[in-house]
Amino acid sequence: MADSFDRVAARYDATRAIPAAAEAAIAAGIARAVSSTPQTRLLEIGVGTGRIALPLARQGLRCIGIDRSAPMLVAAQRKGRAGSGRLLLARADATALPFATASVDVALIVHVFHLIPAWPRALHEAPYVRRPGGYSSTAASTMARRAKSARSTSGGGRS
Repeated sequence: MADSFDRVAARYDATRAIPAAAEAAIAAGIARAVSSTPQTRLLEIGVGTGRIALPLARQGLRCIGIDRSAPMLVAAQRKGRAGSGRLLLARADATALPFATASVDVALIVHVFHLIPAWPRALHEAPYVRRPGGYSSTAASTMARRAKSARSTSGGGRS
């Protein structure tokens, strides 16, 4: 799946524009919803070009973004140079997150599950990197159809 995003990284944002005011309002809403502080650590799984994580970093959250597509991460890095410096980027797979258990306060996944063949594993993985009492949020058009199936496949501990 990364290959298809590798090819469109340079023009991705132009095809999915979010007005600046809406971008700021979305980030402010997420920051309020998770009761963020300057110490809040947020992981965005499938960060792409940083359309969600960068505005959150500008709101003061300490953000980490992962993606499988190196060109998408390069685009996010370029955009982030104008940001607050509170966004770290890494190439990683949503089904095997390279973070310790309970290492972030918020795990955010926006419109990504339909792109992950092993999406139940990604859904299962996110809660393990989130601290107890933290927040996990997913947004995807396919989640409603898949939620019942995910419950039956998410099983025991992290492997």
